[in-house]
Amino acid sequence: MIKKVTVLFTMAVGLILSVTYVAFGSPINASQPLQMSAIAIDPCDVDFNGSGEVDVGDIMFVANCWRSTDSGCNPYNLDGDDDIDIVDIMLVAAHWGEPCPGTVYGVALGEGNADRETKAKQAGAEWYRIIVSWDQIEPSRYAYNWSAYDNRISGLRQRGLYPLVEIRGAPSWALASGQPPCGLLNSTGLQAYSEFITAMVERSDGDGTGDMAGSYIVRYWEIGNEVDKKASEGWSHYGLCYGENPNEYAQLLARSWDAAHGADPEVQVVFGGMAYEKCCGFNSDPLDQVPGPDFFDNVLSYIKNNQRSGGKKYFDVMAIHAYGWFVSHYYNPPEVRTKYQIVRDKLSGCACGLGGVPLMNTEGGRQSNETIVWEHLSTPERQARYVPVLFVRSLAADLKAVFWYAMMDYGGHGYGLLTETNEPKPSYWAYKTLTDELDGYAYDAGRTESISWPSPVEGHVFSDGVGGEKWVVFIPPQYEGTAQETQLMSFPFSKIKVVDYDKFNSTYPDGDGDPSKTRVLCGSGSVNVTITVDPILVQPNPAEPCP
Repeated sequence: MIKKVTVLFTMAVGLILSVTYVAFGSPINASQPLQMSAIAIDPCDVDFNGSGEVDVGDIMFVANCWRSTDSGCNPYNLDGDDDIDIVDIMLVAAHWGEPCPGTVYGVALGEGNADRETKAKQAGAEWYRIIVSWDQIEPSRYAYNWSAYDNRISGLRQRGLYPLVEIRGAPSWALASGQPPCGLLNSTGLQAYSEFITAMVERSDGDGTGDMAGSYIVRYWEIGNEVDKKASEGWSHYGLCYGENPNEYAQLLARSWDAAHGADPEVQVVFGGMAYEKCCGFNSDPLDQVPGPDFFDNVLSYIKNNQRSGGKKYFDVMAIHAYGWFVSHYYNPPEVRTKYQIVRDKLSGCACGLGGVPLMNTEGGRQSNETIVWEHLSTPERQARYVPVLFVRSLAADLKAVFWYAMMDYGGHGYGLLTETNEPKPSYWAYKTLTDELDGYAYDAGRTESISWPSPVEGHVFSDGVGGEKWVVFIPPQYEGTAQETQLMSFPFSKIKVVDYDKFNSTYPDGDGDPSKTRVLCGSGSVNVTITVDPILVQPNPAEPCP
């Protein structure tokens, strides 16, 4: 951090001297000591101009409020001392050039391929979850090989994608006796793990010391994948299998947090995305179907009974996985928000200081393979329809990020937005349609709750902050094939624009999309539309004229 802050300090001081001279006719009082706050700032907190990264425009927002008492300048009082000064400037300058994922939209798997990464960005994704295997970087003690890691991070950042790094795969020399690669570490392995985390975060903090070429920054580190799996069930390829060792996983989180924050105080350590299902080799019981605590209960119990001092934590962000079929068959209501709420209730109810922890869904999606029985013969069209359903429900639940699994198909499962040869599937075009249509709009819970949606219609309102709205409306997937799969709805406007969830396709990949997928409807005070399982985006009072 020192190199970057020193350079930016010089720039900021020059800027402030100029502003102060103009405003007050005299330079800053040099007798006043410069105090840098220890407050942790997320780049998105200081991307005031919404450019997607911290730049000179953001510094100018703060500089223009120098010493101001105007209430409109309150957002720029970053250190909370009621005085907008050089410290606030420096808190912004310290993040110069850092990206801000301004949306929840992410994808997972398939990184390292320029075509896939470019298509992810073109679809509107900002986050990209990647897998980093410790054993591939440090196959023998201290023999670090960062080349593949550096190339993947630099490729993502050069294409405007923000990485979430999921760490897994211990080298054999670090494993306890008889443990699979996802299992417990020996004493040497525990120390080596801390050193590995420190080295990797230091390489990725952009401070000019020990950085990868280009000083690209990674802030989010996920400690394992589906960590509630049981090692005894043979799930060694899934990430970390600590389902039978919750205390040891809590200890690994603490070790990860210390090492990562020691290298970069502003990183976010993410609890390894739990599958959190009572099936398939997981030691999870979210609905308490069997008496007694499960993996997550036990991790939280350990944290409660072993509170850390000095501001230290176990993790900064909670992650779970939520796939379409599983949530529709294990939860009531049968959708992702039910699962999200169960996790949040556990966090807030454990009396361990985790009630306000942000939540991510680091794997969510639905297959397109018509032969997969557990997806009830899902088709490419059903997969595509589920894209807006997953994301708008997750936005309604205020998730920090949602990662569609996966970016591409592999092994015949059909989870991808792209085929194995990187050709866009209908789900890819649905993803792009949603991000394009909702660009500049934020979820409006108050408006959503104020509307009487006719049963079983589900609707969500997004607002642009200046009076504009878009409504995402659909019949929930579980009603497909029933008498309730269509419902007439009256929109209380004289004119609306209706956009289908799949306005983009291979023939119309850009611009306004397929003209047959957009229509302006007019009425006398209201417009009636038949709602189906195919989601639509409705814009009230559009600029386009009535036909």
